[in-house]
Amino acid sequence: STSKDIIKIIGDYTDNFVQGYFQYDSKKSGGVTRSHIRISDKPILRPYYVDNPSLVVVSKEEYIYKYDILDNIKDGGTLFLNTKLDEPDLITSLPNKVKHLLAKKKIRFYAIDAYKLVNELGLKNKISTCMEICIFDLIKIIDTNKVLDIMKESNKKRFSHKGDSVIEVNNKIIESALDKIYEVDIDSDWVNLTYKEKK
Repeated sequence: STSKDIIKIIGDYTDNFVQGYFQYDSKKSGGVTRSHIRISDKPILRPYYVDNPSLVVVSKEEYIYKYDILDNIKDGGTLFLNTKLDEPDLITSLPNKVKHLLAKKKIRFYAIDAYKLVNELGLKNKISTCMEICIFDLIKIIDTNKVLDIMKESNKKRFSHKGDSVIEVNNKIIESALDKIYEVDIDSDWVNLTYKEKK
């Protein structure tokens, strides 16, 4: 999975301590998985959920409308959303609560249509590699070019039994993904938007 790959790379190629803690839905397929990744320059002594994340990644766009994704994100944090919508349509579609919190907490908001990219390059609906390189670019823990090299080497080992074409497609995805991210412009006036809390 994306989260486990990120943990392994940070653990293997930096001096940071890293821990993953996962919440799984009761449904086996189609359920929601929440991955809590903690990165620290000090040893992490016990597992616990991340209550105030500095980065929230939403891999399925419906979650931004369905769940209270931003309630506990740190002020000045980052939101990264996989969505099929372009920026104007995305802004129109966002609930008032999401817009209000984006403005109030001064969140940096990035988006990508990962499904479009992987499907165009022939890797049907498999977005983990695409999301992984984007997350590394956002968190800036390892130089992005170094991450590209690490991921390409990993693709070679992981997909060698599937042939060169599969390796090449995965490499093209990580090479192309960063050009497809866009930053969503946050209107400071959104802080004045009103909304009703879900019951």
